[in-house]
Amino acid sequence: MKRFWKALDALVNLLLALGILGIAVICFAQIVARSIFGGSIMWSGEASRYLFVYVVFLASVALTRDNAFICMDLIQSNIPRRIRFYYDLLLRLLLMGYAAVLLVYGVQYAMQNVYQRSSSMHIPKHLLYMIMPTSGFLIILYSLRNIYHDILRKLGKEAVE
Repeated sequence: MKRFWKALDALVNLLLALGILGIAVICFAQIVARSIFGGSIMWSGEASRYLFVYVVFLASVALTRDNAFICMDLIQSNIPRRIRFYYDLLLRLLLMGYAAVLLVYGVQYAMQNVYQRSSSMHIPKHLLYMIMPTSGFLIILYSLRNIYHDILRKLGKEAVE
């Protein structure tokens, strides 16, 4: 199971890095094309926007994985330690509810756009929109893993990978 999580973590990190690199390269190429060659790359704006959306959704997966979402520290630091487990559980369940909505409606939205293509790059839009249900599924998966580790920690049996 550790190999699965390590591979998934590496994949998410790689896709994030490639997305950010892709945005930087496309924007740099667009600047060079306009300032040096006097023209523009027709699809650069659309490509960088789609990459940005992918990066944002994948970053939410990575934040879930790393327990790094912004939370109310003021509330969390004032909650007694014995109740904090239930507070964290409630937050994780709320996040999973949001991810489930993202998963269900993301699939519906992608399927509604099966026959549409993006305007500049002519990529099928359902492929572009599949990041919504994919990130929803991954957020649920990582949240379940985090809940599992929280339960082990509460029982004093944590063997973190």
